[in-house]
Amino acid sequence: MRISIILGSLWLLLSSQMVNAAPIIGSCENYDFPVEGDVISTNLSIRALRLNAPVYADANGTTATKKLEFGHALIPVKLSNPRQRVQIRDMGAANPLGWMDERDLLCAYRPLVGEKGLERKAFIKTPRTAEASLNSVTAYPMPQGNDCGFGCNQLSRFELYFIFAEDTQNKRYLVSDVYNLAMPNLPSLIGWVDFDKSIVWNTTLGMRPRVHISAYHQQGDENNPNRKKGVELDGGNIWHTLPIHIPLLDIENSYYRVAAPGIGMQGFKPLNTEVLTALKQVDVFFLIDGTATMAPYIQAAKEVVLEIGTNLRNEPAYKETSFRFGFRIYRDTYADALVKDGRPLCKGGICEGMPLSAGTCEANEETVNQNWQGFVKQIAEVKETVDDKDDYPEKLFDGLRRATQDVASCEQRTKLIFVVGDHGDKQPTVPQDIINNLKRNFKRAIVVFIQTANNEKILKKSEFYKVAYDSFKTQGLTLIKGLLPADFQGQAIEPEDYFLSLDEVTLLPAKIFKLVSEYSPSDVVNEVAQALRGGDALQNILAKLMKKGDMPVLYWQWVEDAACQALGKQCQTAVDHQVNEFFIPVSKEKIQEEVWMNADSLDKWIALLRPFEDIQGLPISEQRGKFADLLLEQVQNILGGPQLREDETLGKQFESLMMKRKDALPVRENSPLLQYSLKEIRSEISADCELPRLIEWVKGIRQILLKISGKPTLEVSFTLADYPASACAVTPKGQRIPKLVAEQRQPLGPNDEYRYDHNFRGQTIYWLPVDFLP
Repeated sequence: MRISIILGSLWLLLSSQMVNAAPIIGSCENYDFPVEGDVISTNLSIRALRLNAPVYADANGTTATKKLEFGHALIPVKLSNPRQRVQIRDMGAANPLGWMDERDLLCAYRPLVGEKGLERKAFIKTPRTAEASLNSVTAYPMPQGNDCGFGCNQLSRFELYFIFAEDTQNKRYLVSDVYNLAMPNLPSLIGWVDFDKSIVWNTTLGMRPRVHISAYHQQGDENNPNRKKGVELDGGNIWHTLPIHIPLLDIENSYYRVAAPGIGMQGFKPLNTEVLTALKQVDVFFLIDGTATMAPYIQAAKEVVLEIGTNLRNEPAYKETSFRFGFRIYRDTYADALVKDGRPLCKGGICEGMPLSAGTCEANEETVNQNWQGFVKQIAEVKETVDDKDDYPEKLFDGLRRATQDVASCEQRTKLIFVVGDHGDKQPTVPQDIINNLKRNFKRAIVVFIQTANNEKILKKSEFYKVAYDSFKTQGLTLIKGLLPADFQGQAIEPEDYFLSLDEVTLLPAKIFKLVSEYSPSDVVNEVAQALRGGDALQNILAKLMKKGDMPVLYWQWVEDAACQALGKQCQTAVDHQVNEFFIPVSKEKIQEEVWMNADSLDKWIALLRPFEDIQGLPISEQRGKFADLLLEQVQNILGGPQLREDETLGKQFESLMMKRKDALPVRENSPLLQYSLKEIRSEISADCELPRLIEWVKGIRQILLKISGKPTLEVSFTLADYPASACAVTPKGQRIPKLVAEQRQPLGPNDEYRYDHNFRGQTIYWLPVDFLP
């Protein structure tokens, strides 16, 4: 009884502390789960937002039965009553894992939204120090403390991060470099970054220099001969190739306050991690002995491919992995007499098979499924053969030569070749050309030999059988040693790990499945790419990951070989972009102000402007009122429903509502629309002359946005002309409405890399001049 009272008191104490702690914004505290009965009804994952997040056996438990890694993906099942914990299960699991505190779980799968309706974004702010050593910002796997577990991410590149959670008590943001955590591949979280190491970008405004400009550490430095060296930034079309332009944080005293890398233009160029993409492209090929007793193993190869196709491909860690499958059957020359469908089945002992197509290197879902189904169908037609002339040794070496040809297409893909048999080749030593061709033709290839059970006691000519059986292992290990390096970064690569002896055919699918899964996870590739984008050196990343010991040593050498040449110095040394805030004198001639806009926002603008085009079809008496009503409705939609006054200009109300001239909603300078009050539009402007000018203005802007959406690689340019003099009455404001005259479109640059839109972290974003807005 005493123990239960103490435990109950402890639970009450812990509960009261949790209640009193400031909620973590973005966590599952007070999250509105969709519920059916008492069960949470969602397939969206939630994440452990701290390292060693405890899992309890029941909703009131005080002793953790398990602790989860930071970022572990889970599915919510039920809520406790009273509500403080969530029952969770692993992705794909049928049974619950246990209960977790809401505070330890991340429910946000899109970035947090600020007061003005914009997703919250930040750049890291590297400390200013006199040392030449690397200045980096640590992203921790928990909102408090400095425990790094297997390692913290060190951030030093000029990279944009999205804010998914905020702990105001510990003053840290949880960030990721992807926009949507609910994507099928379950993107990783970066970690928790201190407030004072972050540059928060709460606007959608940016800029690109038209000409070469300088950015300074302090306002007025442009006139200070003793100033600290600032940043030099190039101008021109090169910005149309970059997904990130200069983020505009504010305008202060005729200076743009911006975030920028201290190394200048080099820091804006995105790191190319596409060289790692090939590690997500895996070819699995079987070279199988088709002689007596091999039927169960042929069936086992079919089973393992079914398992990979139906289960492994759907696991979160392999969602982005592209698998292709093929096979080749080898026997001996006696099989050349075999006939299938009126044609010889074999030639020189090399028989039926399914080579890999050169047309599916960048395989999509459709071609992957076609390949997988074709493999299952074709290998099911393979039958073992028995012949009295079979003297046990098989055409193993010729089979390997043919298999090398069969997998030759798409040499950048990873090649996993499984040789399943029992007997070696008549030729005692492995020909060097086989090893040379495998090493020369493929960037990443392993050959795994799987020897089936020894049937020496039940077969004739057992002395010949034993010699042939032993030679399979000798020849297999010789070839494996010829292909593999001895070690990587001091860790041995054991050839024996790639030669398997099986006494039971039932073990074959599991053995092959394990090897394939070890060499094909797409989440590991994404983790490496993410750390590289943060600025860490590849060697540092590999050292951290190798400590875990959950991947083959050879795989890490493949990663190094794939990336080092493209990374240059970052292979060995972390980058230092010296990210900080700078000041640039305001200049419309030298700088183009822009707005960051995702594809949904662009579509929204186009849709918002569409109803204005129908106004001229209404009776003239209704047109002015309809235009004012639409303008009121759209402005309220954009600004979140404020009450607008009829007798004050929209421009002044925008300024009042946004607190600053350009704080949240980007508007063009001297917008023709915002110079009016709603009252003026309803009753004071001319329906015959002035209103049509306003309608034409809105239609012209909408056409600009449609052109950008339709062909983002072509420049949109126009001139603003005066309307000709007219006897029709127009107010002074109406005289300031320009006529928008479109010009012939030209490419933004010499190739399609020059464009208004860019694919950025799972979303399409546009950088548009503010002049393109109404």
